[in-house]
Amino acid sequence: PDRLFVYGSLRRDCHPMARWLARRSTPLGDASVPGNLYLVADYPGLVLDPAGGPVVGELLRLGPAAGVLRELDRYEGCHPGQARPHEFVRRRVRANRDSGVALET
Repeated sequence: PDRLFVYGSLRRDCHPMARWLARRSTPLGDASVPGNLYLVADYPGLVLDPAGGPVVGELLRLGPAAGVLRELDRYEGCHPGQARPHEFVRRRVRANRDSGVALET
């Protein structure tokens, strides 16, 4: 996939890693996914839930996707070489844009 939905610290200007990601992606605008946000230590964790409220974030088009996703997995602590269990899991999800268009990310 070349699109990525981000929320929390990976949103624009929220964290140094968000600035790293901004240099390797193109913003496609705001979007939302159905789910719930929970506070995990000092950062948000999203649990997808069709009955949940809209969790607002940003939709990005990635540059060379494999390298960017690999580095993001390291940042999130869910790279295959990192100890399990992983707190985060990357999943395909349908992100809803403000225009009413839903995109698979």
